[in-house]
Amino acid sequence: FLVSKNRRLPRLIRSMTDDFNFKGFGMGFWKSAVFAKSFGVSFRLPILSNFNRWDGNPNLPLLNVVVGFFYPPLVALSVSSSMPLSSLKFVCAYLYQLSFYLLLYGFWAFFRGL
Repeated sequence: FLVSKNRRLPRLIRSMTDDFNFKGFGMGFWKSAVFAKSFGVSFRLPILSNFNRWDGNPNLPLLNVVVGFFYPPLVALSVSSSMPLSSLKFVCAYLYQLSFYLLLYGFWAFFRGL
């Protein structure tokens, strides 16, 4: 049982490294308008868009990680996700339809109880 997992692990890692294509990173400079001495630098690394299979499908969400280094000493980590509008519209339409049927069921259950 353990031998089969150990044999699959290198195959999984090999498939991930074959699909990985580094597409760069982003940099930003931050300067406070309130405090004269505070500033910072941030680095953005796209996580999921570096994989060709994930990036090839425009309906999948993207995931980014931002690490910021600021003065006075502060380190910040941020994880953000973006989703295409077409996927969001599909999810909202499904939830709207589901809520409509649940509302009808609630009315039916209420009047049946009377």
